[in-house]
Amino acid sequence: TPPAAEPTMAIKAWDPDTPYLKELKQAAPADPLTVYLEQRRRFGESPAFFVDCADFFFQRKEDKLGLRVLSNIAEMELENPALLRVLAHKLAQQNYLELSRGVFEEVLSLRPEEPQSYRDLALVLGRLKQYQKAVELLYKVVTQDWDRFPEIEVIALMELNRTIAAAKRAGVNTAVFAVDPRLVKLLDLDLRIVLTWDADLTDMDLWVVEPSEEVANYKHDLTT
Repeated sequence: TPPAAEPTMAIKAWDPDTPYLKELKQAAPADPLTVYLEQRRRFGESPAFFVDCADFFFQRKEDKLGLRVLSNIAEMELENPALLRVLAHKLAQQNYLELSRGVFEEVLSLRPEEPQSYRDLALVLGRLKQYQKAVELLYKVVTQDWDRFPEIEVIALMELNRTIAAAKRAGVNTAVFAVDPRLVKLLDLDLRIVLTWDADLTDMDLWVVEPSEEVANYKHDLTT
């Protein structure tokens, strides 16, 4: 009997329905840069414009141009942590990890009172294999009290254990990590989804519709 096929998941790229992207797609492959510059005069006040256009160029494998477009976000409001987080996350998605780290370090200096500042930087440092610092930052999130962000320590605890496990696989002596051993336990998962946002007075929920059409959400968090 042949083995049962393993389930797979395909994530469709986000394709926003915007007028400037329609213009870019119609211009490609002729001269999208000229069209982008024209559209920037109309939509250049919106961070989403630069994010969407950067994604367009990254998808076309024009990484230098995508990075150039994305960098405009940093110039819009140089000390806006929310915008800088958007920039840093997009850089990390495109594997510009050193650039992403630098932006997240700036965010941490601007918003040290928010646990996300430590967590975001830690996750990039983990990808850079700088495990010691990543563990320190995540452990701070786990062990400190964050009044405005209940239960973020649970999310960070899973990431802390994942980072420790990655360090062990890399041959790092994790005994030097100053982590309470009672908190060290790797929870093995097939799939983990984390929803994050960066705005006060906002309520966002993650709903997952399984192939069986059973819905997982905050009211029904353990499906068949």
